[in-house]
Amino acid sequence: PDGKYLGEAGGSFATDAFGHAQLGGAGEAVRGIIENKIGVKARTNCAGTAQRNAMHFASKTDVDEAYMVGKTAVEAAMKGVTGQMVTLVRTGNDPYRCTTGLVELQKVANGEKVVPPEFIDPSGFGVTEAFLDYATPLILGEAPLDIGRDGLPLYVRLTKCMLPKKTETRK
Repeated sequence: PDGKYLGEAGGSFATDAFGHAQLGGAGEAVRGIIENKIGVKARTNCAGTAQRNAMHFASKTDVDEAYMVGKTAVEAAMKGVTGQMVTLVRTGNDPYRCTTGLVELQKVANGEKVVPPEFIDPSGFGVTEAFLDYATPLILGEAPLDIGRDGLPLYVRLTKCMLPKKTETRK
């Protein structure tokens, strides 16, 4: 009713560096409403960072695109490119295809990209076929996952390749 997000954090960490509201878990806000308004004990479960970053939840598309983004970032850095962010550029839908690009940070920092209205159904509580067509390729495929003798995932180990330090005089 007051125009704030349900999960809007308060206190000294209420906003980010750009002045945007820091959002927490809306689940906790809903839990409070249920307990206070309905009088029923409620609990929430919030996925932690380890769960959100767990390799066994990554799709094949996630893994392939993460590799592409990392490779592009390293190649750009080795060429001395700075002030750029790696982007994913969808080049096809049937079949799904994607490549990478670079964009100036000033064009994306402090920006907001909203969900297109055609992705939200008329009730405002669901998604459309257009959204499913967009999102489905992003979650397809099982990422290959090697498990070590200790039961934990095995990850790539990178070799350090030090480059000559480049300095630039800023005016």
